[in-house]
Amino acid sequence: MRKPFHAGGRHRHLRLLLLLGFLATLLASASPGRGGVTPVKGGPEISGYTCLYYQIPYHKLADAIWDCAAGPDGRIYIGMCSEHSGGSAHLMAFDPATETFEDVFDAQVLTKSPMDRMPQGKIHFTLNAHPDGRLFGGTHFGYLKFSPDEPNPNPKNLDEWNQLLTDPAKGYPGGHLFVYDTKTKQARDLGVPIEYQGVRIMVLDKTRGHLYGLGALDNYLFHHDIKAGKTTIVGKVAGYNPYGMVVDERDGTMYTSDGTGHIVAYRAGWPKIRQLPVTIPGLNDPESIATVFITAPDGSFYGVDHVVRHLFRFEPQAGADGTVTDLGRFLGPGQDYYVVESLAFDKRGLLFALVPTLEERESGRTFAVTTDTKTGAKKVWGPLECRGERMNGSYRMTVGPDGSLYAGSRMDGPVGGAGRKKIESEGAFWLLRLKPAS
Repeated sequence: MRKPFHAGGRHRHLRLLLLLGFLATLLASASPGRGGVTPVKGGPEISGYTCLYYQIPYHKLADAIWDCAAGPDGRIYIGMCSEHSGGSAHLMAFDPATETFEDVFDAQVLTKSPMDRMPQGKIHFTLNAHPDGRLFGGTHFGYLKFSPDEPNPNPKNLDEWNQLLTDPAKGYPGGHLFVYDTKTKQARDLGVPIEYQGVRIMVLDKTRGHLYGLGALDNYLFHHDIKAGKTTIVGKVAGYNPYGMVVDERDGTMYTSDGTGHIVAYRAGWPKIRQLPVTIPGLNDPESIATVFITAPDGSFYGVDHVVRHLFRFEPQAGADGTVTDLGRFLGPGQDYYVVESLAFDKRGLLFALVPTLEERESGRTFAVTTDTKTGAKKVWGPLECRGERMNGSYRMTVGPDGSLYAGSRMDGPVGGAGRKKIESEGAFWLLRLKPAS
Protein backbone atom coordinates (compact mmCIF):
# COMPACT_ATOMS: atom_id res chain seq x y z
CA MET A 1 0.00 0.00 0.00
CA ARG A 2 1.27 3.46 -0.89
CA LYS A 3 2.05 5.74 2.02
CA PRO A 4 0.16 9.03 2.20
CA PHE A 5 1.90 12.07 0.61
CA HIS A 6 3.36 14.61 3.06
CA ALA A 7 4.12 18.12 1.72
CA GLY A 8 6.62 18.70 4.56
CA GLY A 9 8.79 15.83 3.33
CA ARG A 10 8.94 17.34 -0.17
CA HIS A 11 9.95 20.72 1.25
CA ARG A 12 12.70 19.15 3.34
CA HIS A 13 13.93 17.36 0.21
CA LEU A 14 13.98 20.61 -1.80
CA ARG A 15 15.84 22.43 0.97
CA LEU A 16 18.46 19.65 1.03
CA LEU A 17 18.92 19.88 -2.75
CA LEU A 18 19.29 23.65 -2.58
CA LEU A 19 21.85 23.35 0.24
CA LEU A 20 23.87 20.76 -1.70
CA GLY A 21 23.77 22.96 -4.80
CA PHE A 22 24.99 25.96 -2.83
CA LEU A 23 27.86 23.96 -1.31
CA ALA A 24 28.85 22.63 -4.73
CA THR A 25 28.94 26.17 -6.14
CA LEU A 26 30.98 27.38 -3.18
CA LEU A 27 33.51 24.56 -3.57
CA ALA A 28 33.78 25.13 -7.30
CA SER A 29 34.53 28.82 -6.80
CA ALA A 30 37.27 28.04 -4.24
CA SER A 31 38.92 25.30 -6.27
CA PRO A 32 41.04 25.53 -9.42
CA GLY A 33 39.63 24.63 -12.81
CA ARG A 34 39.66 21.06 -13.99
CA GLY A 35 43.24 19.83 -13.79
CA GLY A 36 44.30 23.11 -12.22
CA VAL A 37 46.79 23.80 -9.45
CA THR A 38 45.42 24.81 -6.07
CA PRO A 39 47.23 27.97 -4.91
CA VAL A 40 48.85 28.24 -1.50
CA LYS A 41 48.42 31.48 0.41
CA GLY A 42 51.74 32.93 1.50
CA GLY A 43 53.49 36.13 2.38
CA PRO A 44 53.90 38.97 2.58
CA GLU A 45 50.57 40.56 3.37
CA ILE A 46 50.10 43.51 1.00
CA SER A 47 47.20 45.91 1.29
CA GLY A 48 44.71 45.34 -1.53
CA TYR A 49 46.25 42.02 -2.60
CA THR A 50 46.23 38.32 -1.74
CA CYS A 51 49.64 36.69 -2.01
CA LEU A 52 49.29 33.29 -3.74
CA TYR A 53 51.83 30.69 -4.88
CA TYR A 54 51.24 28.03 -7.53
CA GLN A 55 53.53 25.03 -7.58
CA ILE A 56 54.69 24.65 -11.18
CA PRO A 57 54.16 21.08 -12.48
CA TYR A 58 57.56 20.84 -14.17
CA HIS A 59 59.18 17.43 -13.87
CA LYS A 60 62.51 18.14 -15.52
CA LEU A 61 65.62 19.50 -13.84
CA ALA A 62 65.58 23.30 -13.72
CA ASP A 63 67.54 25.94 -11.87
CA ALA A 64 65.87 29.31 -12.62
CA ILE A 65 62.92 31.16 -14.07
CA TRP A 66 64.59 34.10 -15.78
CA ASP A 67 61.61 35.53 -17.61
CA CYS A 68 57.93 35.98 -16.83
CA ALA A 69 55.67 37.92 -19.20
CA ALA A 70 51.96 38.45 -19.81
CA GLY A 71 51.00 37.06 -23.19
CA PRO A 72 48.58 38.55 -25.73
CA ASP A 73 46.07 35.77 -24.93
CA GLY A 74 45.73 36.57 -21.23
CA ARG A 75 48.06 33.77 -20.16
CA ILE A 76 51.31 34.26 -18.25
CA TYR A 77 54.41 32.87 -19.98
CA ILE A 78 57.51 31.74 -18.10
CA GLY A 79 60.89 30.44 -19.19
CA MET A 80 61.92 27.34 -17.24
CA CYS A 81 65.72 27.36 -17.49
CA SER A 82 68.41 24.71 -17.05
CA GLU A 83 71.58 26.78 -17.26
CA HIS A 84 73.57 24.78 -14.72
CA SER A 85 71.99 21.35 -15.07
CA GLY A 86 72.72 20.50 -18.70
CA GLY A 87 69.13 20.55 -19.95
CA SER A 88 67.20 22.75 -22.35
CA ALA A 89 64.79 25.57 -21.59
CA HIS A 90 61.03 25.14 -21.86
CA LEU A 91 58.41 27.80 -22.50
CA MET A 92 55.45 27.30 -20.18
CA ALA A 93 52.10 29.08 -19.91
CA PHE A 94 49.79 29.67 -16.96
CA ASP A 95 46.07 30.32 -17.50
CA PRO A 96 44.76 32.48 -14.61
CA ALA A 97 41.15 31.56 -15.40
CA THR A 98 41.62 27.79 -15.02
CA GLU A 99 44.81 27.90 -12.90
CA THR A 100 46.41 25.39 -15.26
CA PHE A 101 49.92 25.17 -16.69
CA GLU A 102 50.95 24.08 -20.18
CA ASP A 103 54.42 23.06 -21.38
CA VAL A 104 54.42 24.91 -24.73
CA PHE A 105 57.72 23.74 -26.23
CA ASP A 106 61.27 22.53 -25.63
CA ALA A 107 63.72 25.16 -26.93
CA GLN A 108 66.27 22.54 -27.99
CA VAL A 109 63.66 20.70 -30.06
CA LEU A 110 62.10 23.83 -31.58
CA THR A 111 65.47 25.15 -32.78
CA LYS A 112 66.75 21.71 -33.88
CA SER A 113 69.96 22.41 -31.98
CA PRO A 114 72.64 19.70 -31.78
CA MET A 115 72.53 17.60 -28.62
CA ASP A 116 76.34 17.30 -28.31
CA ARG A 117 77.02 21.05 -27.97
CA MET A 118 76.13 23.71 -25.40
CA PRO A 119 72.32 23.61 -25.15
CA GLN A 120 69.59 26.23 -25.47
CA GLY A 121 69.45 26.30 -21.69
CA LYS A 122 67.72 29.63 -21.00
CA ILE A 123 64.92 31.94 -22.09
CA HIS A 124 66.40 35.08 -20.58
CA PHE A 125 64.60 38.47 -20.46
CA THR A 126 63.36 38.15 -24.05
CA LEU A 127 59.59 37.44 -23.97
CA ASN A 128 57.51 40.13 -25.68
CA ALA A 129 53.79 40.07 -26.50
CA HIS A 130 52.43 41.57 -29.72
CA PRO A 131 48.80 42.75 -29.77
CA ASP A 132 48.07 40.54 -32.82
CA GLY A 133 48.45 37.38 -30.73
CA ARG A 134 52.10 36.57 -31.28
CA LEU A 135 54.70 36.11 -28.54
CA PHE A 136 58.35 36.73 -29.45
CA GLY A 137 61.37 35.48 -27.53
CA GLY A 138 64.95 34.28 -27.73
CA THR A 139 67.17 31.54 -26.32
CA HIS A 140 70.41 31.73 -24.39
CA PHE A 141 73.11 29.19 -23.61
CA GLY A 142 73.39 26.65 -20.84
CA TYR A 143 76.36 24.48 -19.93
CA LEU A 144 77.07 21.21 -21.72
CA LYS A 145 76.76 18.70 -18.86
CA PHE A 146 75.62 15.12 -18.78
CA SER A 147 74.87 15.23 -15.06
CA PRO A 148 73.86 18.15 -12.83
CA ASP A 149 76.67 17.10 -10.47
CA GLU A 150 79.34 17.85 -13.07
CA PRO A 151 81.19 21.10 -12.25
CA ASN A 152 80.45 24.13 -14.38
CA PRO A 153 83.22 25.41 -16.65
CA ASN A 154 84.95 28.34 -15.01
CA PRO A 155 86.26 30.83 -17.61
CA LYS A 156 88.27 33.58 -15.93
CA ASN A 157 87.80 36.32 -18.53
CA LEU A 158 85.96 37.19 -21.73
CA ASP A 159 88.63 35.60 -23.94
CA GLU A 160 88.24 32.26 -22.15
CA TRP A 161 84.47 32.57 -22.40
CA ASN A 162 84.70 33.10 -26.15
CA GLN A 163 87.01 30.08 -26.47
CA LEU A 164 84.33 28.03 -24.72
CA LEU A 165 81.46 29.40 -26.82
CA THR A 166 83.23 29.06 -30.18
CA ASP A 167 84.67 25.58 -29.59
CA PRO A 168 83.76 23.78 -32.86
CA ALA A 169 83.16 20.47 -31.09
CA LYS A 170 81.28 21.45 -27.91
CA GLY A 171 80.65 25.19 -28.10
CA TYR A 172 77.43 27.13 -28.55
CA PRO A 173 75.89 27.44 -32.03
CA GLY A 174 74.10 30.63 -31.03
CA GLY A 175 70.80 31.70 -29.49
CA HIS A 176 67.68 31.62 -31.65
CA LEU A 177 64.79 34.03 -32.02
CA PHE A 178 61.35 32.43 -31.95
CA VAL A 179 57.70 33.36 -32.31
CA TYR A 180 54.71 31.58 -30.79
CA ASP A 181 51.28 32.26 -32.26
CA THR A 182 48.88 32.03 -29.32
CA LYS A 183 45.89 31.75 -31.69
CA THR A 184 47.12 28.80 -33.79
CA LYS A 185 49.30 27.34 -30.99
CA GLN A 186 52.21 27.09 -33.43
CA ALA A 187 55.83 28.00 -32.63
CA ARG A 188 58.41 28.90 -35.27
CA ASP A 189 62.19 29.30 -35.20
CA LEU A 190 63.33 32.67 -36.60
CA GLY A 191 67.02 31.83 -36.76
CA VAL A 192 70.26 32.91 -35.06
CA PRO A 193 70.87 36.67 -34.86
CA ILE A 194 74.53 36.41 -33.75
CA GLU A 195 76.57 33.22 -34.11
CA TYR A 196 78.04 31.77 -30.88
CA GLN A 197 76.18 34.35 -28.75
CA GLY A 198 73.15 33.88 -26.54
CA VAL A 199 70.25 36.33 -26.57
CA ARG A 200 70.43 37.94 -23.14
CA ILE A 201 67.69 40.56 -23.50
CA MET A 202 65.26 41.64 -26.21
CA VAL A 203 62.45 44.19 -26.59
CA LEU A 204 59.70 44.71 -29.16
CA ASP A 205 58.58 47.87 -30.92
CA LYS A 206 54.96 46.81 -31.31
CA THR A 207 53.96 49.77 -33.46
CA ARG A 208 56.64 49.35 -36.13
CA GLY A 209 57.42 45.63 -35.89
CA HIS A 210 61.06 45.71 -34.78
CA LEU A 211 62.94 43.54 -32.29
CA TYR A 212 66.08 44.83 -30.56
CA GLY A 213 68.36 42.61 -28.52
CA LEU A 214 71.83 42.10 -27.10
CA GLY A 215 74.07 39.08 -27.65
CA ALA A 216 75.91 37.62 -24.69
CA LEU A 217 78.63 37.81 -23.80
CA ASP A 218 80.06 40.28 -26.36
CA ASN A 219 77.20 42.80 -26.04
CA TYR A 220 76.52 43.44 -29.70
CA LEU A 221 73.17 45.04 -30.43
CA PHE A 222 71.05 43.45 -33.14
CA HIS A 223 67.92 44.66 -34.90
CA HIS A 224 65.38 42.24 -36.40
CA ASP A 225 62.79 43.55 -38.85
CA ILE A 226 59.85 41.19 -38.28
CA LYS A 227 58.04 41.83 -41.57
CA ALA A 228 61.18 41.56 -43.70
CA GLY A 229 62.59 38.67 -41.64
CA LYS A 230 65.99 40.38 -41.69
CA THR A 231 68.47 40.69 -38.82
CA THR A 232 71.21 43.35 -38.71
CA ILE A 233 74.09 43.55 -36.23
CA VAL A 234 74.17 47.24 -35.33
CA GLY A 235 77.29 47.53 -33.19
CA LYS A 236 78.79 46.92 -29.77
CA VAL A 237 77.35 48.34 -26.57
CA ALA A 238 80.45 48.81 -24.44
CA GLY A 239 81.06 47.44 -20.99
CA TYR A 240 79.48 44.88 -18.72
CA ASN A 241 76.39 42.91 -19.78
CA PRO A 242 73.35 45.23 -19.64
CA TYR A 243 70.03 43.52 -19.04
CA GLY A 244 67.71 46.48 -18.81
CA MET A 245 66.23 47.59 -22.15
CA VAL A 246 63.07 49.39 -23.23
CA VAL A 247 61.37 50.80 -26.36
CA ASP A 248 59.61 54.16 -26.50
CA GLU A 249 56.48 53.33 -28.52
CA ARG A 250 55.99 57.04 -29.27
CA ASP A 251 58.92 57.23 -31.67
CA GLY A 252 60.40 53.69 -31.77
CA THR A 253 63.65 54.48 -29.97
CA MET A 254 65.33 51.67 -28.01
CA TYR A 255 67.16 52.58 -24.80
CA THR A 256 69.64 50.62 -22.71
CA SER A 257 72.87 51.50 -20.88
CA ASP A 258 76.55 50.79 -21.28
CA GLY A 259 79.26 49.99 -18.77
CA THR A 260 80.07 53.67 -18.26
CA GLY A 261 76.62 54.41 -16.87
CA HIS A 262 75.45 56.30 -19.95
CA ILE A 263 72.03 55.79 -21.49
CA VAL A 264 72.46 54.61 -25.09
CA ALA A 265 69.83 54.83 -27.82
CA TYR A 266 69.14 53.30 -31.23
CA ARG A 267 66.30 53.41 -33.73
CA ALA A 268 65.84 51.46 -36.96
CA GLY A 269 67.42 53.48 -39.76
CA TRP A 270 70.03 55.20 -37.62
CA PRO A 271 73.61 54.60 -38.82
CA LYS A 272 74.90 53.73 -35.35
CA ILE A 273 74.18 53.56 -31.62
CA ARG A 274 74.10 56.92 -29.83
CA GLN A 275 75.61 57.40 -26.38
CA LEU A 276 73.62 60.08 -24.56
CA PRO A 277 75.24 62.47 -22.06
CA VAL A 278 72.73 61.51 -19.36
CA THR A 279 73.86 58.87 -16.86
CA ILE A 280 72.25 56.49 -14.39
CA PRO A 281 73.25 56.15 -10.69
CA GLY A 282 76.37 54.15 -9.80
CA LEU A 283 78.99 55.83 -11.97
CA ASN A 284 82.75 55.18 -12.03
CA ASP A 285 82.38 51.42 -12.02
CA PRO A 286 82.89 48.97 -14.93
CA GLU A 287 79.55 47.35 -14.10
CA SER A 288 77.49 50.55 -14.18
CA ILE A 289 74.51 49.23 -16.14
CA ALA A 290 70.73 49.13 -15.84
CA THR A 291 69.46 45.77 -14.58
CA VAL A 292 65.82 46.46 -15.45
CA PHE A 293 63.96 49.09 -17.49
CA ILE A 294 60.15 49.38 -17.69
CA THR A 295 57.61 51.83 -19.09
CA ALA A 296 55.53 53.88 -16.65
CA PRO A 297 51.87 54.80 -17.25
CA ASP A 298 52.92 58.40 -18.03
CA GLY A 299 55.37 57.31 -20.76
CA SER A 300 58.56 57.80 -18.75
CA PHE A 301 60.83 54.87 -17.84
CA TYR A 302 61.93 53.42 -14.52
CA GLY A 303 65.00 51.30 -13.89
CA VAL A 304 67.56 50.16 -11.33
CA ASP A 305 71.33 50.35 -11.65
CA HIS A 306 73.72 47.46 -10.96
CA VAL A 307 76.21 49.19 -8.64
CA VAL A 308 74.46 51.22 -5.93
CA ARG A 309 71.08 49.61 -6.88
CA HIS A 310 69.07 52.81 -6.80
CA LEU A 311 65.72 53.26 -8.44
CA PHE A 312 65.81 55.93 -11.16
CA ARG A 313 63.46 57.62 -13.63
CA PHE A 314 64.43 58.42 -17.22
CA GLU A 315 62.39 60.96 -19.16
CA PRO A 316 63.66 60.94 -22.76
CA GLN A 317 61.55 63.86 -23.93
CA ALA A 318 62.64 66.23 -21.15
CA GLY A 319 65.41 68.42 -22.52
CA ALA A 320 67.65 67.80 -25.51
CA ASP A 321 68.84 64.37 -24.37
CA GLY A 322 66.38 63.48 -21.63
CA THR A 323 66.84 63.59 -17.87
CA VAL A 324 67.60 60.96 -15.22
CA THR A 325 66.37 61.34 -11.63
CA ASP A 326 67.90 59.26 -8.82
CA LEU A 327 65.05 57.98 -6.60
CA GLY A 328 67.24 56.30 -3.98
CA ARG A 329 67.43 52.94 -2.27
CA PHE A 330 64.70 50.35 -1.74
CA LEU A 331 65.68 49.24 1.78
CA GLY A 332 66.73 51.31 4.77
CA PRO A 333 70.27 52.30 5.81
CA GLY A 334 72.37 49.29 6.79
CA GLN A 335 70.14 46.85 4.91
CA ASP A 336 72.22 45.71 1.98
CA TYR A 337 70.60 44.03 -0.99
CA TYR A 338 71.49 42.41 -4.28
CA VAL A 339 70.67 43.16 -7.93
CA VAL A 340 67.03 44.19 -8.46
CA GLU A 341 65.57 42.83 -11.72
CA SER A 342 61.82 42.85 -10.99
CA LEU A 343 59.81 46.04 -11.45
CA ALA A 344 56.16 46.42 -12.46
CA PHE A 345 53.39 49.00 -12.19
CA ASP A 346 50.03 47.77 -10.97
CA LYS A 347 46.71 48.98 -12.39
CA ARG A 348 46.64 51.85 -9.89
CA GLY A 349 50.05 53.16 -10.94
CA LEU A 350 51.88 51.89 -7.84
CA LEU A 351 55.40 50.64 -8.59
CA PHE A 352 56.29 47.17 -7.24
CA ALA A 353 59.82 45.81 -6.82
CA LEU A 354 61.13 42.45 -5.60
CA VAL A 355 64.37 43.09 -3.73
CA PRO A 356 66.70 40.18 -2.82
CA THR A 357 69.21 40.35 0.02
CA LEU A 358 72.85 39.46 -0.59
CA GLU A 359 73.03 35.82 0.51
CA GLU A 360 69.98 34.96 -1.56
CA ARG A 361 70.19 31.17 -1.75
CA GLU A 362 72.16 30.56 1.43
CA SER A 363 70.03 32.45 3.94
CA GLY A 364 68.70 35.53 2.19
CA ARG A 365 65.19 36.67 1.47
CA THR A 366 63.37 38.65 -1.20
CA PHE A 367 61.32 41.66 -0.07
CA ALA A 368 58.27 43.16 -1.75
CA VAL A 369 58.65 46.94 -1.89
CA THR A 370 56.26 49.52 -3.36
CA THR A 371 57.01 53.07 -4.45
CA ASP A 372 54.52 55.89 -4.86
CA THR A 373 56.17 57.61 -7.83
CA LYS A 374 54.25 60.84 -7.18
CA THR A 375 55.64 61.31 -3.67
CA GLY A 376 58.70 59.04 -3.80
CA ALA A 377 57.51 57.23 -0.65
CA LYS A 378 58.56 53.57 -0.40
CA LYS A 379 57.02 50.84 1.73
CA VAL A 380 58.62 47.48 2.54
CA TRP A 381 55.82 44.95 2.93
CA GLY A 382 57.96 42.00 3.97
CA PRO A 383 59.70 38.92 2.55
CA LEU A 384 58.28 36.37 0.12
CA GLU A 385 57.35 33.20 2.03
CA CYS A 386 55.37 30.06 1.29
CA ARG A 387 54.82 27.07 3.58
CA GLY A 388 57.53 28.32 5.92
CA GLU A 389 60.09 28.50 3.10
CA ARG A 390 62.01 31.48 1.74
CA MET A 391 60.98 32.31 -1.84
CA ASN A 392 63.75 33.81 -3.98
CA GLY A 393 64.86 33.85 -7.61
CA SER A 394 62.25 36.37 -8.80
CA TYR A 395 63.95 37.95 -11.79
CA ARG A 396 61.09 39.51 -13.79
CA MET A 397 57.60 40.68 -12.84
CA THR A 398 54.58 41.18 -15.09
CA VAL A 399 50.94 42.24 -14.84
CA GLY A 400 48.03 40.11 -16.06
CA PRO A 401 44.70 41.28 -17.52
CA ASP A 402 42.92 41.10 -14.15
CA GLY A 403 45.55 43.28 -12.46
CA SER A 404 47.40 40.41 -10.78
CA LEU A 405 51.19 40.75 -10.59
CA TYR A 406 53.22 37.62 -11.39
CA ALA A 407 56.82 36.49 -10.96
CA GLY A 408 58.64 33.19 -10.94
CA SER A 409 60.00 32.09 -7.57
CA ARG A 410 62.11 29.32 -6.09
CA MET A 411 61.99 27.65 -2.65
CA ASP A 412 65.45 28.20 -1.18
CA GLY A 413 65.05 26.67 2.27
CA PRO A 414 63.23 27.20 5.55
CA VAL A 415 62.82 30.64 7.04
CA GLY A 416 65.72 31.14 9.44
CA GLY A 417 67.47 28.03 8.16
CA ALA A 418 70.26 27.17 5.75
CA GLY A 419 69.67 27.16 2.02
CA ARG A 420 69.46 24.09 -0.17
CA LYS A 421 72.79 23.00 -1.59
CA LYS A 422 71.31 21.41 -4.71
CA ILE A 423 68.61 22.46 -7.14
CA GLU A 424 65.57 20.25 -6.83
CA SER A 425 63.50 19.76 -9.94
CA GLU A 426 60.01 18.84 -8.82
CA GLY A 427 58.37 21.20 -6.36
CA ALA A 428 61.17 23.77 -6.18
CA PHE A 429 59.63 26.35 -8.51
CA TRP A 430 56.44 28.32 -7.91
CA LEU A 431 54.59 31.10 -9.67
CA LEU A 432 53.93 34.08 -7.42
CA ARG A 433 50.60 35.83 -7.96
CA LEU A 434 49.66 39.02 -6.15
CA LYS A 435 45.93 38.92 -6.80
CA PRO A 436 43.81 42.05 -6.28
CA ALA A 437 41.44 41.62 -3.37
CA SER A 438 37.82 41.47 -4.49
